Amino acid sequence: MLFSKRFKFITAAAVLLGGIAAMSTANAVTSLKLFVNGKELVMAVPAEMKDGTATAPIRAVAEALGASVRWDAKGNSVSIESKSPVSKEQVAGWITAQGKENNYYLDGLAYQLVDLDGDNELEVVAAIDGAVHLGNFFIFRKELDGSYRLIQEKRWKVENVKPNDPIDFSGKKMFETIEHTGGTGLAVDIAHLWYLENGSMVEAWTGTLKEMNAMQRDNYYLTVGGYRLAEETGSLYAWESKYKLDIEGNRTTGEPVTAVKSFTFDGTGFVEVE
Repeated sequence: MLFSKRFKFITAAAVLLGGIAAMSTANAVTSLKLFVNGKELVMAVPAEMKDGTATAPIRAVAEALGASVRWDAKGNSVSIESKSPVSKEQVAGWITAQGKENNYYLDGLAYQLVDLDGDNELEVVAAIDGAVHLGNFFIFRKELDGSYRLIQEKRWKVENVKPNDPIDFSGKKMFETIEHTGGTGLAVDIAHLWYLENGSMVEAWTGTLKEMNAMQRDNYYLTVGGYRLAEETGSLYAWESKYKLDIEGNRTTGEPVTAVKSFTFDGTGFVEVE
């Protein structure tokens, strides 16, 4: 990542994903305390809140997150490089050794380290982008001896390997992963709600977010769906609206047909209420 020299400070928003929390008052310009992974960061130049934007010295923040900072005078730029405890080569080796398939397209491999179950140990979430509708999704869990064990493998093509921010629901730390699948004339986006429990991945609910079907010329249609979690009732509400498309598949025609379903959480997953 490159930054011009004139940026002496980096906005805290750019490093919030690294576990930084900031506290400030509502004044236009004020100093604030900056925490990295729960530890206050003491800096020669203090962090500030100005006009609703938090700023902090880039080197102090980056190094506190375990990254190295390099100033390139010739290129008039700053380079920040993270020091991940796990390398891409290591993840590729785990997939080859522990995966179900004989061959994987490892050039399309991406991965993230995420604490999926709140135990302060980072799991490895990995994905392979194989082709238009082909891919693989993996979760590796760190063992007591420091090794990583494959605990889940799915034939999912995902656009974003990093799970969304977790949803706390009925004592579970749930994540959403969106799978993209389909075939000739068919493209479907599917939402998977899942969580980690006792070292295993539990899939709580699956639903369609979008389906574009142009397989039969006289029967083109578009389905758009969504869902909402209601923790106060322990319920999930999902809906799908189906639109008929014109012969070119570009415009909707007529009124959509909408179906709504409700689900209740039984402690493991969401069960449809009849």
